[in-house]
Amino acid sequence: MDKNQIDIKENYLFCRDHELLAILLKDHSSGKNIIWATDNYAHKGVGFQWHDDKMA
Repeated sequence: MDKNQIDIKENYLFCRDHELLAILLKDHSSGKNIIWATDNYAHKGVGFQWHDDKMA
């Protein structure tokens, strides 16, 4: 892995403490969750589209 590349292991965080992942995904300026902004998880359906701001 490139030293400048960041890879968050979201599955590990979710399994370890799903509340922690929810805190990390929170945009504290708007109070909403950070959007996915990628189609990587779109195959999982509603809540995982690039524009969705919540965890399904």
